[in-house]
Amino acid sequence: MDIGCAVMILLLAAVDQGLAAGFAGVPDLDALRTLLGIPAEVTPVGVIPIGHPAPDKRSPSIKRGRRPKEEIIHRERW
Repeated sequence: MDIGCAVMILLLAAVDQGLAAGFAGVPDLDALRTLLGIPAEVTPVGVIPIGHPAPDKRSPSIKRGRRPKEEIIHRERW
């Protein structure tokens, strides 16, 4: 749980600085250790790429507007 909390704080801090970030698990730890020079006694749980976000594109569905609630809410039948 400590790792999850630390990752969440780091992701929130990146966004707070106007950056984009995301957590990615790593299926091949040996390859990651070789790539980044991580010592054998350290066990990585994933990577967090951080960078500048791409420009935001508005969804085309915004032009469509909201669908009536009767189309999307189903009560005990379809």
